[in-house]
Amino acid sequence: MKQRLFFTIIISLILLISLIPVTAEPVSLSYLHTSGETRTLETGRVHLIDWAASWCSICKQNQANMNAIFDQYSDEVTFLTLSYGGSRDELDDVIGLKGGYPWSFGLDNQDRASDFSVSNGYVWVLDTDLNLVKEWSYQVVSSSAMSSQLNSVLGGEGQTLQTTTDPGNNFNLADNPLAIGFFGFIVLLGAILYFRRSDTPSRTETRKVALEDKLAESKKNWDWDK
Repeated sequence: MKQRLFFTIIISLILLISLIPVTAEPVSLSYLHTSGETRTLETGRVHLIDWAASWCSICKQNQANMNAIFDQYSDEVTFLTLSYGGSRDELDDVIGLKGGYPWSFGLDNQDRASDFSVSNGYVWVLDTDLNLVKEWSYQVVSSSAMSSQLNSVLGGEGQTLQTTTDPGNNFNLADNPLAIGFFGFIVLLGAILYFRRSDTPSRTETRKVALEDKLAESKKNWDWDK
C-alpha cells in the first residue's frame, strides 16, 4: 500500500508539473565593458552574443567567424563577446581577447551565465525585444550559419525560445484553476489513502495476532495433555 501511495503521488506531481505553462522572458543582462563601464543590453536591435573565455579555442574560432560577417550586419546587429562568469577571467584578460575586433567585449561579472545555463562556446541570437531565438551550444558556428539565422530574425521569422530558469517568472498557481483543482484532488487522495492505511491492520500485525493465537492454543493443548 505504501509503495502504491508513493508512486501515485510521484505520478501526480509529474502530471501537475506538465500543466505548468512555460513562457519565454526577454534576456535581462548587464556586464562589465572593457572600458570599465557597466552596460546593459537594450532593445531595438538584434544581438549576436558570443559567450567566451580567454582560454577557449572554440570561442576564438567563433569570433573569427563573427568578424567575417561584421561589416555586412553591423548597421542592424549588435555584436557582443562576453567572458562568462565561470571563466575566471579578469578584465585585462577580456581586453587581451578583444584584440583588434571592432565590436564590444565584456566580462560577465555578475555570473548571469549560470542563470541561463550557458558557458564558453555558446552563441546566442536575440531579436529586437531581447528574446532568445537561436542558441548554439559549445560548438564552432560557421559564418554562414550565423548569417542564415540573422537573416531569419531580421526578416521577422525567428521563433522565441525559453531563456529563464526561474519558474516564478513564468507561472502563478493562483492563476491556474485547473492546476489548483488537480493539486487539491491529489492532496485529498493522499489523505484518504493514508487514513485508510492507518485504520487497516497490516499483514504483519495480522500474522502476529494469528501466531499468538496459535501459540496460545498450542500451550492450552499442552497443559491439557499434562
